[in-house]
Amino acid sequence: MPRQMAQSRGSTRLPDLPPCPGPKLAAFQHQNAQIKWIERLDMDQDGESTAQACVYKVEIKSKIYALKIFKFFDPATIRFYWEPQLRNSVPLNEIIYYTDPFFAECRAYGRIEEATKGTREKLAVPCHGYLFLTKRDEMQLQRDGVDLGSRTLSKELRPTNLDTNLVRTIVKEFEPRPSGLTSKNVRLALRKLKRLNEIQIYNGDVRGENFRGGYLVDFGTSQTEPHCLIDTLGADDAIAKKEEDIVMFDEAMIEDEVKTRLQVLPKCRRQPPRKVKI
Repeated sequence: MPRQMAQSRGSTRLPDLPPCPGPKLAAFQHQNAQIKWIERLDMDQDGESTAQACVYKVEIKSKIYALKIFKFFDPATIRFYWEPQLRNSVPLNEIIYYTDPFFAECRAYGRIEEATKGTREKLAVPCHGYLFLTKRDEMQLQRDGVDLGSRTLSKELRPTNLDTNLVRTIVKEFEPRPSGLTSKNVRLALRKLKRLNEIQIYNGDVRGENFRGGYLVDFGTSQTEPHCLIDTLGADDAIAKKEEDIVMFDEAMIEDEVKTRLQVLPKCRRQPPRKVKI
């Protein structure tokens, strides 16, 4: 049975996030509404979920959404990745805005909103803003066995004027169609992916399971310009970074065994399917 929980969020207007240069995502308009928790969506056949987040089907104000709930994140856990590039170029207490999956999605959806405002263009499964959960929400997640990880954040990497103890979520349209690339949606998916790259969103995790109905639903590893990790790359590396989504898409078609004449890359550039995703 769906479980309904009263919310007690304040009425103070929340800021657009993240608080750094570049695109930002606004708060979900119904911060004080009740949430009806219907079912979890992200579990695979082995009962495993993603490393970054979990996803629920929920009802808010009589409308169905997909609610992506992000685990707590400490940039220190991937210091090996960003420190060689960003040493002395970005304040340590701002690193989280460029490495945390939650902020990655905020930046991507903020750019999508900028690019499509006033038009009917649809580039990804639509997003309705971010939402902070209450303690009662957290208790429900605990009863469901959801582990959001440790709230511990390295002192030097802790951002100022931002409560890092809050459970962050992003509210998205619920897309009922199954995930995956198929012969029916592959051309749409490629067209939308190229358009995302045109507006300087580089997904970085292009897999069949991250598409629903031909539209991307996951931007947790994306980099959206302006982005310090791209800015510090050499010219050749920057070009390679910006082309990797298309390479991954070609691999995803092979992995999903999509029957199509669509040629994404010349055969000489094709890479063997990825065996490990970190």
